[in-house]
Amino acid sequence: MGRIRRSYAIGIAAACAAMAVSAAPAAQADELVPTRSVLLLTVSMPHLSTVVDRYRVLECSPTGGTHPLAAGACADLEYANGDFRAVTKDDPRCPMIYSPVTVSAQGWWHGKRTSAVQTFANTCVLRAETGAVFAF
Repeated sequence: MGRIRRSYAIGIAAACAAMAVSAAPAAQADELVPTRSVLLLTVSMPHLSTVVDRYRVLECSPTGGTHPLAAGACADLEYANGDFRAVTKDDPRCPMIYSPVTVSAQGWWHGKRTSAVQTFANTCVLRAETGAVFAF
């Protein structure tokens, strides 16, 4: 359990470091708001006997981070204005098996703070409804 929390903290630190901007005088405080899009994405499966947590840092404009499908995830989020819950995909043909998956996205989208959490019935529904965003 300690390793998961430590890994999560490292991921948050990496996301913050990616968004770091140099210090400036107080008169220029408005310029300190990051205009890039950097999100910490997490996936949890609390129904398992041991919680499986995965996370990735997704950077858009420029594309990067630790997400394996960053370009596709950024494109999906750009289309949905940064809200993974609004990503539209084809009607899924997923089994009706309840194996809940909870995902979250926290960070900045085009300079605005964002935070969202949602639980999906299973990983098939998750992938069908969020595209490449949580495909890691």
